[in-house]
Amino acid sequence: MTRVATARVWPVGAGPGNVVLVVAGSNTKVTLPQVKSADGGRYANSDMEFWIRGKDATMTRAGRRVTCQSK
Repeated sequence: MTRVATARVWPVGAGPGNVVLVVAGSNTKVTLPQVKSADGGRYANSDMEFWIRGKDATMTRAGRRVTCQSK
């Protein structure tokens, strides 16, 4: 399986209810606010969604969904 993206998530210092997401190969940091979720931690803005469930997560950007796993 080819790695499509590597993301690092920093809840510390991101502010209450926020997460900072950095995609490998990019210097851009995206702060996503926490939004309502029935399952897991979901963070989203108008352009991107990052949804964590256990050790797995999905990142959706520009309509493209990528499945992520924690290390």
